[in-house]
Amino acid sequence: MTSARVALTALLLLLLVLVGIATPAPVAAAGGADQEAARFALLIGNNRGHAGDAQLRFASHDAARVARLLQDLGSFPGENTTVLTARSAEQVRRALLSINDRVRQAVSGGRRAMLLVYYSGHADARTLHLEGTSLEVEELRKLVTGSAATLRVLVLDACHSGSATRVKGGRPGPGFSIRLTNRLTSEGFAIITSSAATEESQESDQLQGSFFTHYLLSGLRGAADRNRDGQVSLAEAYAYAYASTLSVTSRTLVGPQHPTYEYDIRGKGDFMITRLRAAAGHGVLSFGAPGHYLIFAERAEGHVVAELLTDQPRARIVLPAGRYFLRKRAPDLLLEGPLTVRAGARSDVDEGGLRRVAYARLVRKGAGRRRLSHGPLLGYALHGPVAAGLGPLSQLEASYPLALRHVTLAPRVAFGWTSADNDRLTLEHRELTLSLAGHYVLDVGPVGLLVGLVGGYSLALQRFSSAGQAPDRTSHLFSFGGEAGLEWPIRWGLYLQLRGALLTYVFRGMDDALGQSGSTTTALTYGIGAGIGWQLQ
Repeated sequence: MTSARVALTALLLLLLVLVGIATPAPVAAAGGADQEAARFALLIGNNRGHAGDAQLRFASHDAARVARLLQDLGSFPGENTTVLTARSAEQVRRALLSINDRVRQAVSGGRRAMLLVYYSGHADARTLHLEGTSLEVEELRKLVTGSAATLRVLVLDACHSGSATRVKGGRPGPGFSIRLTNRLTSEGFAIITSSAATEESQESDQLQGSFFTHYLLSGLRGAADRNRDGQVSLAEAYAYAYASTLSVTSRTLVGPQHPTYEYDIRGKGDFMITRLRAAAGHGVLSFGAPGHYLIFAERAEGHVVAELLTDQPRARIVLPAGRYFLRKRAPDLLLEGPLTVRAGARSDVDEGGLRRVAYARLVRKGAGRRRLSHGPLLGYALHGPVAAGLGPLSQLEASYPLALRHVTLAPRVAFGWTSADNDRLTLEHRELTLSLAGHYVLDVGPVGLLVGLVGGYSLALQRFSSAGQAPDRTSHLFSFGGEAGLEWPIRWGLYLQLRGALLTYVFRGMDDALGQSGSTTTALTYGIGAGIGWQLQ
């Protein structure tokens, strides 16, 4: 019986081995297959188009940025990556024909190949504008689709005019005539455009590039990796660029642009463009919490290097090693601070180490969508005497500061009191004041330094207690002067304010029982105050 069991076990093991040998190896995932393919790229950037086109600033820069990213994260070898800037239509045509020859040689050698062509520059509905020459879009399409490459991608970020936010994109008209059919002789072709046929595309000084290319590159750096598989496919990159470009351009003067995406991929699913790994000279940033993140070069005043908008935790972005400044946008505040990306390492973003920037500072920095921040401020103030015999005036104040981009306006109402007492009489002085202060606020670290002007009107009432007849008297006072102070943020939108002022009062002598006033008088005095404020939004 024991021998039979041993023999049966041996037979089962032999069958398992044979099945393992006979079973084909699993087909590599789309990303893995693309990784092994020969990859070729042509990146074209032209700041100058036809004679009537406005000069662009960042089209050539965009082409160079795309080239660097494809080499760093997309496994496009340097010898297979060609960058053309400020070139004519004939030079572009010859370059693409030369690349197609090299693609054909790779395919004839038994390799699969991928070709990616990117263009940023001027265009109209039918042609690309290249240094005073024209290249028909239909001709470019045929040169790409006619390539022997297994996978072919054409990206068009076309433009024609603009200023600070320059207008980019085809002029309204019939649009690009690009039709994808099933008559393709290879596995697939895809085209991405930065806007719809009748829309204009835009570029940004702050981004130092076009909106569309900025978000496409951010997506390829990892922001578009929705399924967290460590690689970004063409469809993922497009979906991220589409949503982000549409969201941002909907708030510009030119208006929204809708990137378009058409493809015909047969026999396989989507294919990978970049892999999220710490490539040579690069590091990985990992974000533990969802949110909207902006990454600036070196400091807060630098240009935006990448942008991440995610509703999922553990998102990643791959960046060249170096120093950056991170800002997380939230509906009510900013979290920001410096960070360092180390080559070959992963850096986790610790939000606990980021500085919280409250509403008003957000408005002053111009770093959010807010144009106004406001909320109540309650406090106590002490003013020096304005007439002989009176003591300092105590005031309870309520104000409602309105923080704008360059100035904070603070309307105030205050109720004050003081008294005087001697051998002949006792005086009670009551005062109602309406005033308006205007401050310029300079943010220094967590503290806000404010300096500005204040002016107001006061209605004063005096009541006397004396041995003889002393009727109540009223007076009207006008005040103006300068004030300065400090603001410290606390939490939850609360902040503490301290301030001091030097004020000049102008008034006439108190009205007597017959309604007659004395002569006009001026008095110079001080004012100090403290309060706690709450910024509601």
